[in-house]
Amino acid sequence: MLIIMTTQLMMSQTKGVVVDITTRQPIPFVSIYSKNADSVLGSMSNEQGQFSINFSFNSLFLSHINYEKIEVKKENVRDTIYLTPTVFLLNEVVVSNLQPQWINTVLSRVVKDKEKNYQTLARTLSYKYETYTLTDSNGYAFKSKGNIEFPKMKKNAPFKIDAQNNIIKYKDKTAGVDFSNLRRMLYDDFMGKFDNKFIKEYNFRQNGAFSNEDDNVIQLVFSSKKFKDDEGYIVLDTLNNVILEAEKNSGTDFNIKTQTSTILRNIAASRGFNYDTWITKSKTKYSKIGQSYYMSECKYKFYMKTFTKNKKVDAKYFTSIESKLYFDNKIEKTSTELKVIPKPYYIIAIMSKQMRLEEEALKKVAVSFEKF
Repeated sequence: MLIIMTTQLMMSQTKGVVVDITTRQPIPFVSIYSKNADSVLGSMSNEQGQFSINFSFNSLFLSHINYEKIEVKKENVRDTIYLTPTVFLLNEVVVSNLQPQWINTVLSRVVKDKEKNYQTLARTLSYKYETYTLTDSNGYAFKSKGNIEFPKMKKNAPFKIDAQNNIIKYKDKTAGVDFSNLRRMLYDDFMGKFDNKFIKEYNFRQNGAFSNEDDNVIQLVFSSKKFKDDEGYIVLDTLNNVILEAEKNSGTDFNIKTQTSTILRNIAASRGFNYDTWITKSKTKYSKIGQSYYMSECKYKFYMKTFTKNKKVDAKYFTSIESKLYFDNKIEKTSTELKVIPKPYYIIAIMSKQMRLEEEALKKVAVSFEKF
């Protein structure tokens, strides 16, 4: 019986690689899943774009925040699956080995003028928010649109939301709303964290291969001085001292050491829990409205693979979350019923009663349900 079961499992495995149709490069951390009645089974491509499917399926769905989502019928699945990018691909990065002094001078001016250039007025923008969560054995999706009120940056006031249309996709009606990554993208915004300390902690180099029709717009590639797996780039308008676009990619070592404590890691390890992979990617764009710059688009990806190994359990798990947030200056429908968007838990040391009430209020927005 064991031989038969092993043979059947081997026969049911589908292996391959996910590749960018333009560059022919493998795509890591692509969400791959199938839908069967009310159940969702998922897998993920690894850092080399390779995947292995150990469950039966009629169709496979492949999703990644930077590529068009596709459905592939079982009979059309090949060992190489191509995805089409939805974002502009950067030219080959060509950087020098030395960081010239002018870069620090320009970046310091950006920090100095930040409060004069970003969110200088409280302004309400319409938004569209999407988030998708895939695990080994489940799928969840949440879409929301309405209005969000931006506070003045220098006041550090909360964002407020009028969530007018909310849809949950799940196997049943037991799931609640998920604004967690919307909150992360708003309060953990790149420009909110960009300061003189950030400049000191990262190396910056100009990408000589980057081109723009405006000669004052350049691209700077940055990398952490402390962590090898924390890097990204900014697109900078040197004439107006503003960052127009920023991307930050952080790997396992950075996330474990900055998002967890030594005590927490020791407790988890004593119970057989370990992090195998922990990847986060964020990309934010800023647009000028009136005399000030506001976030216009943000994409965020979270991927975690863990394993538990002890006398009782020996198992591997993964979670993949992709979130997108878009803003527009056109407000078609207004409402006076704005709810405070609470700050993420990791930003707040102690949660007050008022914060708990704000959490509860946000969870009570009206929703409709659809099957995943």
